[in-house]
Amino acid sequence: MKKLILALAAMAFATTSHAAFKMTIDDGIDGVDVTVIDEGIGDGALGTTGALAWVGALTNWNLIINTAASKPELLGNSLFNTTINATSTTDDPLGADLQVMVTDTGFTTYSGLILDWTLNPATNGTASYEVWLDTADSEFGVGCGTCTLLSSNTSGSATGGTDFIGGTGAVAPYSLTYVITLNHPEGDRVDALVTDKMRVPEPSMLALLSAGLIGLGVAARRRA
Repeated sequence: MKKLILALAAMAFATTSHAAFKMTIDDGIDGVDVTVIDEGIGDGALGTTGALAWVGALTNWNLIINTAASKPELLGNSLFNTTINATSTTDDPLGADLQVMVTDTGFTTYSGLILDWTLNPATNGTASYEVWLDTADSEFGVGCGTCTLLSSNTSGSATGGTDFIGGTGAVAPYSLTYVITLNHPEGDRVDALVTDKMRVPEPSMLALLSAGLIGLGVAARRRA
């Protein structure tokens, strides 16, 4: 059996609000199969506010271990720290996708974020992620009129990078949601390592970025 290990971490300025830290898991066959609510339904980390845990099996996935952390369990500017370990068990194209969504609300504005990411599927399957911000501060705010896709990537081969996400101008509070999709097509199983870490830029880095933008503007005016 092939295993997929997905580690996802993010950092953002956060308030102490913690109204909607949730996770859903869907095997692509009959809708959402698992809903986990912080300190509530399905949470294997009861007693630790800001932490989620779930272990189980779905139709085409023999074992799924998922843990996630958010405020206030994560201190400072942290948002998510998520790990998914899934083993596929079938060649059936029905149910070839496993989708995990993690969401939390009540975050404040920020001047920018840095996303360090790697996708390293070891077979012909794919792994993808999306990061969404919703100014309506809704749970699972994805693809809506008030939603912004901050970053996304899909790959069937080893790749990675660092993305700087500029300030969105969002008015607090807002929600952030991760969507992670794993695919194993017919005759194939996913075997991948994916890591995402979203962090707040250091003040010195912001200063360098600002200086660089100013320099580009001066150069452009001189050429004009």
